[in-house]
Amino acid sequence: MASTLTATSAATQQHSLQTPLTSSVVVCANSYERIGDIRAALHAVGNQTVLPAEVLLVVDGNDELFDRLSDQIEGLGHVPVRLLTNRHKQGLAGARNTGVEEASGDIVVFLDDDAAPDKSWLEVLLCCYEDSSVMGVGGGATPSWHLDKPEWFPDEFAWVVGCSYSGMPQRGDEIQNLIGCNMSFRRSVLQDAKGFREEATRADMSPLGSEEAELCIRLGQAHPDLKIVHEPRSTVRHRVWRDRSTFRYFRRRCYAEGVSRAKVSRLVRNAGGHSGERKFVTQTLPLAVVRTIRTGPGRVGKTAAVLCGLLVASAGYFIGSLSARLS
Repeated sequence: MASTLTATSAATQQHSLQTPLTSSVVVCANSYERIGDIRAALHAVGNQTVLPAEVLLVVDGNDELFDRLSDQIEGLGHVPVRLLTNRHKQGLAGARNTGVEEASGDIVVFLDDDAAPDKSWLEVLLCCYEDSSVMGVGGGATPSWHLDKPEWFPDEFAWVVGCSYSGMPQRGDEIQNLIGCNMSFRRSVLQDAKGFREEATRADMSPLGSEEAELCIRLGQAHPDLKIVHEPRSTVRHRVWRDRSTFRYFRRRCYAEGVSRAKVSRLVRNAGGHSGERKFVTQTLPLAVVRTIRTGPGRVGKTAAVLCGLLVASAGYFIGSLSARLS
């Protein structure tokens, strides 16, 4: 087995990964407007320091996109790309489950269609699986703003745009929930769990969606002797579109997150495991308020955003929980 990579070895020395594990990369797509980002993501996957065995590109409910991609997937790197259609309920969970069913690799890696991985992304991620107690690994996601980052936007809420946020666990730490644009699992545990719950997914333009959190909690309950870890050196650059740079979207996404968490609690009995979230709310966010009040540009706006985000997410959780009890 190869020893754990140093912080620079994957990027600068391009060491070969001495492991028998193979990987399948699943990319789910449903928007024709993202076709340029889809091509960029596939090209980056096909030019990694360690190549996957295959790339499974799953198109979810968009025949025009499927037809266009059929003519364009050749020549995107050095890995075969299989183009599939979602055979389950429309939505991200169904598309991902289609990819899992077709995957042949030991490790199934999920990459968003608008996320561009660094060159050593897969190599660093796979090294974590040299530890047999690891069943899932999530990497880092750096925002790639379509417009300039709003001055008021707090780094602690980067999860709103699907990216790594201030206050996340450090390298190698266990983590409860993975960032959906850059996550992976052993195929065997995904099969045992029967994949993602499609009733927990987001569809169309709704910001509601909790399939990643629900799956991670369910895996933790089913395999208490195994762990899910965070490896921030396995990095992607995640596109943040223009419509997600507004304060309106920020509020809407925070509220949806609260509702989604309530939904997860209903789907997974005795979910527990909220210590990380409690620490984030009781320690990280108060420190963020103090820090932004004291220094930095946009401190008033950032402080207001932190307080608003916490309040709106709490309201969403309360309303979601109340709705569940009344239904």
